[in-house]
Amino acid sequence: MTHSRLKSNRLLIRTVAVFTCLTISGALTQSSLASGGHVDVGFALLDGKLVTAGGDFTEVELLARQSIYEFELEREGTGVPFTAGDPGHVALSQANLDLTGNLGDTDGATALPGDRELSWSFRPFTIDSQTRNIFYWDATGPLALTPVDGDIELKWTQKVSPFASTTITGDDDSVVSGLVIDVTDDAVGFVGEVHQHVDSELGHATDDDLVPDGIYVISVDYTLEGVGTADPVYHILPALQAEDFLVLTPAEEARIEEIELGVGAVEVFIEENLLGSGSGNASAAPEPSSALLVILGVLGSAAFGRSRRRTRS
Repeated sequence: MTHSRLKSNRLLIRTVAVFTCLTISGALTQSSLASGGHVDVGFALLDGKLVTAGGDFTEVELLARQSIYEFELEREGTGVPFTAGDPGHVALSQANLDLTGNLGDTDGATALPGDRELSWSFRPFTIDSQTRNIFYWDATGPLALTPVDGDIELKWTQKVSPFASTTITGDDDSVVSGLVIDVTDDAVGFVGEVHQHVDSELGHATDDDLVPDGIYVISVDYTLEGVGTADPVYHILPALQAEDFLVLTPAEEARIEEIELGVGAVEVFIEENLLGSGSGNASAAPEPSSALLVILGVLGSAAFGRSRRRTRS
């Protein structure tokens, strides 16, 4: 089974589970990942304010308003950090934005102005009276997002000149200024467009093998020069480990599925406890909907089986 097909199967399990949980809990909003899994962070203006949405540059469209995103970090072998060429960021010209509809149920979205810097900053948030820039859950047992070890480091690196990096650590508990993602296009017919990723690296100050697999959560402020800052965005980072992703062992496959399915529980927690609360305190005690998600996840894993081989397409 190809890598993309296997990930599609896991996404189907997660989508059904998250949709069911959010519907039962009454928390199904535009911010949910349930509509499609990994998408880029999309940007537009609404009443002059920078807003975020699901972004798909390949399909040239912005989806519904969204505040929770997910991208996978992978580590193959030992002695190396987890890495990803994500997150991605997308903004469309007015002509293309008009073709996408209205960002879900919100009319009047407009393109970004041209020749403006789009940048990021890492922001702290609070869970169980602990304020940090990075939280972690091992995806086993009850949902428990906790601060990470102080030597764990998450680095984002620009893919545009000067290709600089910004790093946050497990000890950070305040805003850490980031860098410019890109400058919006100002060419005729393409004004406001952006399509740019940053590179992510999750490692350790002394030994990358001390960084456990599992689920990491960070929060980011995105700012457009001359316009302002969008509402806070949360990134869920499942960190996946294997000796060789070309051929997974049954144990590796089971662990990856466990982490992937745990992403749904984390999304529900963010949806119910953090969105709109700024850096207010939230409790990581499992919600009833999260418990149901775990049950659905187990059933889904059993249905698809654990004896598959994963190969890169």
